[in-house]
Order: sequence, then structure tokens, then C-alpha cells
Amino acid sequence: MSPIVDDHGGTRRAVLSTYGLDDARYAVHAERWTAWWADRYPAAAA
Repeated sequence: MSPIVDDHGGTRRAVLSTYGLDDARYAVHAERWTAWWADRYPAAAA
């Protein structure tokens, strides 16, 4: 799929790279991202 799409249909996409993060830094970011995601999309956390 092309990264440029004319009709997004109300959706968005992001690519987050954790390349190069050590395990401790990855864990901090994963915890924050999981909390953010669960607050906005509770059904996805179930």
C-alpha cells in the first residue's frame, strides 16, 4: 500500500520504530503507549 492515500476514511497510520532502544527504555515506552492506547480504545485493551 502506498503511504500516500487520498481517502483516509477517518483513519490514520503511524510507524513507530523502537530500533536501538535497550530493554529498559523499550519497557518505559511500551508502558506509556499501552496506557495511551487503552485510554482511547478500551475495547482494544480487552
